[in-house]
Amino acid sequence: MKLLELRARDSLQTVASARGLDTSDYVLMAYGGAGPLHVAGYTEGLTFKGILTFPFAAAFSAFGCSIADYLHRYTKSMHLSLSATASAEAKLEVGQAINAAWEEMEQTALEEMKGEGKELGKIEFQHLAMIRYAAQLTDLEVQSPVSRINTPEDMDHLIESWETLYEKINSRVSKYSEVGYQILELGLTARIEKVKARFQERAPGSETPDSSASKGLRQVYRNGQWQEAHIWEMDALKPGNVIEGFAIIEHPATTFVVPSGRRVEVDGRNFFWLR
Repeated sequence: MKLLELRARDSLQTVASARGLDTSDYVLMAYGGAGPLHVAGYTEGLTFKGILTFPFAAAFSAFGCSIADYLHRYTKSMHLSLSATASAEAKLEVGQAINAAWEEMEQTALEEMKGEGKELGKIEFQHLAMIRYAAQLTDLEVQSPVSRINTPEDMDHLIESWETLYEKINSRVSKYSEVGYQILELGLTARIEKVKARFQERAPGSETPDSSASKGLRQVYRNGQWQEAHIWEMDALKPGNVIEGFAIIEHPATTFVVPSGRRVEVDGRNFFWLR
């Protein structure tokens, strides 16, 4: 189990690093039947804004599908180059080619979503560019800060956004602007927001759970030895309740382990925060 959690933690770090993300800016949600079981282990040593799970953890993927926005994604192969010392005219020439590709993808999105019966006035476009330094083997996708390249400054903004992302993912010293840039692919996402669920919030009550939520003590084999854990019924816990580890919070579809030295706080939506 420990090896599995270490590998999961390494994967978290790898994904965050590859995308230039700082985990302390994000809340981690543990879901599925096994996510809450291992979450304390695979987040150990990592810093998040918060770590939580919920009674519907095992159905979270289905829940996400039911409220996810309508989204179409499009890409188009290109072969554009821009030198580090490109003139204003060269930037505008490349910009015109980018604009034409984005416009083509926008029209395709409008036609397809209209055919699906969507309200076209609600579509939000996000323009993407896959850029690399000249002679690099792989590119990096960046969201464009502008929807059209109408001025040389617009092209500068796009390149600056890409270089900022490149620096976050790699390092400042690995930047190599002198060789210029290649854009071999452009992209577009077309999104229509779907109605989102609203969770009813209740005022927090006592930190001490009702006695009916307790399922007693149990010997549990963990970290190579038997330990006594307090067992709780997840559905019987209420907003404001605090559970100190070592504890196991059980649910018919998932299991939430709270190690010694950690605790769980139940918020007004009946979300369980691991502290």
